[in-house]
Amino acid sequence: MNFYQDTNGVYCIKDDGTKAVSEWITYDFEVDGLLEYYYFDWDGYLLTDTYTPDGYYVNYMGQWTENGIIQHKMSPFVQPGFSPPVYYSPDTSDTYNQNNNIKETIETTQQQNNQIYRTHSSQSGGSAIMFILIFILFLISVISNLFKRSDYKDSYRNNKKQDSIWYTGNVGKEHRKKSEYELKTETDLIGERGEIKAEYCLSFLDDKIYKILKNVKFKNKNFMSTEIDFICMTDKCAFVIEIKNWYGDIYGEIEDENWYSRVNYMTVNTQRNPIKQNEGHVSRFKRELQKINISMPIYSVVAFDERGIFRSKPTFDKYTHIVNILKLEELIQSIYSQQNGRSINVNYVYAHFKQYAAK
Repeated sequence: MNFYQDTNGVYCIKDDGTKAVSEWITYDFEVDGLLEYYYFDWDGYLLTDTYTPDGYYVNYMGQWTENGIIQHKMSPFVQPGFSPPVYYSPDTSDTYNQNNNIKETIETTQQQNNQIYRTHSSQSGGSAIMFILIFILFLISVISNLFKRSDYKDSYRNNKKQDSIWYTGNVGKEHRKKSEYELKTETDLIGERGEIKAEYCLSFLDDKIYKILKNVKFKNKNFMSTEIDFICMTDKCAFVIEIKNWYGDIYGEIEDENWYSRVNYMTVNTQRNPIKQNEGHVSRFKRELQKINISMPIYSVVAFDERGIFRSKPTFDKYTHIVNILKLEELIQSIYSQQNGRSINVNYVYAHFKQYAAK
């Protein structure tokens, strides 16, 4: 599994490619044979410095903590003979006393084909000293990581700004380039959030004037499909909207096949030119309008997430626009207010295209 971070916080992509949502995840962050516990909320983001829905406290790094002590369990990948520290049992099926202070340790035994670890009653004295030493080592490691990774700062959930200790890719492999699968999975997940954000902004438009359809999919003659993120129709004009969730500094010219987004000094992503991509969507929408004998101005709009800043200054025609998602409503209202053409029956057009939109 891998941990990632965006402007909303830290999230986890599990080994099966799904996102951790409303569940506990164990991960050996310190690579010391001990798995820490992390809880991801219903929105799929790591909870920090708070209590989880099932009543457990997680510290500023999101790790389950009892009485100031980070809770662990033994990793199944440690070598025989590893001696783990004392910890509270993470098994929620165990019986806890009223104060939840039952301490257990793991006893390592080796059998014929596997290692089986059993919990037993914790011992006083040396176990407490071991816990203190591990906790001190952990603090030293955290402070070291914070200094080493100070270039990667971002805001955590609820606008809490802290030094980021999460790099792209696997934790502990700071300079590993993400695989195509990881980039696609991350883009898909963030893409869903971008469309939700755009849908929210478009919801402020007057639905008596502006008719919105989401995920409009057309079948083509070659049996391939064209899917448009959003279509906004009015009695004067229409808008074909493409949502892009790129982040960093974005560069590209109209004639370029690919555009680029620079995330940091070592990460540059390459994507297809969204203007050309949306030109195909506009053409497909226009052909469908011709089937019902409707002609109207069509505006191509590419909307970037606010994490992406378009740095190039190409010259577009009046029917092509690049805008921040949060400015979609303002742009559409401005263009509509300048229309002087004849009116069409927008309800008729909306009813026709509704059959192609997501339910």
